[in-house]
Amino acid sequence: MAHNLADEIWATILKIILNVPDDDFISYKTSSGPFSHRDYSNADVLLVCKRWLRIATPLVFHTCIIRSTAQAQALAKALKKNPEFGSLIKQLRLEGCYGASVPNILEKATRLEDLAISLSINSKDNGKPMFAILGSLTPRRLIVCNSPKNSGCVQATFALTALQNFMKTCSTLVRVFRTTGLC
Repeated sequence: MAHNLADEIWATILKIILNVPDDDFISYKTSSGPFSHRDYSNADVLLVCKRWLRIATPLVFHTCIIRSTAQAQALAKALKKNPEFGSLIKQLRLEGCYGASVPNILEKATRLEDLAISLSINSKDNGKPMFAILGSLTPRRLIVCNSPKNSGCVQATFALTALQNFMKTCSTLVRVFRTTGLC
């Protein structure tokens, strides 16, 4: 009987399942936060059948949460293969720098509305590629989590300076949130 449901009904159901509440999106309690203990990925719904793949793809790409280098590389690879998916990304949350993949993601996310960035950066991270591309972005909302453990870290200082310059020059920003805590 479920196969008789219209695509619009499936889209409504899947939207409820795949929705990331705003409170979760901006929360940076990474050790106990909403994304730290998930047993599944939202992308798993794309594997159910071809119909769900077609209906759910825009919903899955709407909000992207990047918590590891492997996730950043996978998203960059998907966007390289299907650049049109980049325009589906409306919310992007980056919990680290994750190397050369992040600038590739940011270049493709042409309709980005919300950008959340954690400044929990260790000295081995190279955040320069990620922060160098900020000037080309036009989000409406920026969420920055500053970590007290980063004081004195050269990469974190560079990132903070780049973000401050971005906030001064980005004409599309409507709201900026700054949180401090366990990023």
